[in-house]
Amino acid sequence: MGFSYALSQILSSPPYVFAVIMSLVMAWLSDKYKIRWAILVVQSLSAVVGLLITLYSGPPGVRYFGLFIAVFGTQANIPGTLSYGQSQIPTVEKRGVIAAAMISVGAAGGIAGSTIFRTQDAPVSALLALYSFPKLALMLFLQRYLPGMWATIAMQMLYTVVTVIFSFYLKRQNRLVDENKRGDLEGVPGFRYAP
Repeated sequence: MGFSYALSQILSSPPYVFAVIMSLVMAWLSDKYKIRWAILVVQSLSAVVGLLITLYSGPPGVRYFGLFIAVFGTQANIPGTLSYGQSQIPTVEKRGVIAAAMISVGAAGGIAGSTIFRTQDAPVSALLALYSFPKLALMLFLQRYLPGMWATIAMQMLYTVVTVIFSFYLKRQNRLVDENKRGDLEGVPGFRYAP
């Protein structure tokens, strides 16, 4: 965004502070209204909006605002997704396996991130572009880690679609048990999947 190294380091904390606060607010809302999947979808779509603002807005302040929204959306979904997954499992043993699997899949994101945000896709310095070649100034807008940003947006959209489909599937399973059209869920009498 054109900030100095020192200022960039200082400005990197506030989006995460905002994300922590909003994560707590969203966790409280999901517990109060007993609905996790909709909160997860809102957070994921917030990440998409924030990433698009960061990617395509011109002024650094607007792009920085987009980071607040994007970081909130992505970071708040981590504990929310773990909690949602744990709510669908009745036994401690299975919960441990599911938690480990979910964390392993999440860790793969860090590995992927190191390969999709490539150095050659980094933004060109505004001063260098304007000084060297005026046409190169257009690169500031066109070259902003596009492959990495769009891969992240695609994964957030995939997360949204999978969450919605999975949630409606779980709701249907609950309904089938309530209508005595299937046996106990997970082999546990009275167990229902959490919404």
